[in-house]
Amino acid sequence: MMVKPTGTPSERKVLMKASLNDLDPRTRTGLKRYWRDNRLIIGSLLLIWAVVSLGLGVVFVEPLNKFSIGGFPVGFWIAQQGSIYVFILIIGLYCLLMEYGDRKFHLREKDRSIKERQD
Repeated sequence: MMVKPTGTPSERKVLMKASLNDLDPRTRTGLKRYWRDNRLIIGSLLLIWAVVSLGLGVVFVEPLNKFSIGGFPVGFWIAQQGSIYVFILIIGLYCLLMEYGDRKFHLREKDRSIKERQD
């Protein structure tokens, strides 16, 4: 069963801000740092993906085609295969970085259940 949000988007935003204001300052600061780090990771990984897929696969394809991998020009190989491999590596890297971030800010499910048992 899916829960449908109620109210307009602006009303939901006000409710979210109100609920954030109800948190203690340390928790609020921690959440802000967590999301700042998350946005930095996402932005960096998207930049890497754009450079590899668009930069190497489209813009610099001619100079890269002077070299070859397995008999295929490097520019062609990056455009057809390399950018996909890089994208898969980026997904794995994002998972590892977010796992580290979740541990750093104590947001993993294990951390929550341990804390609840201690309370």
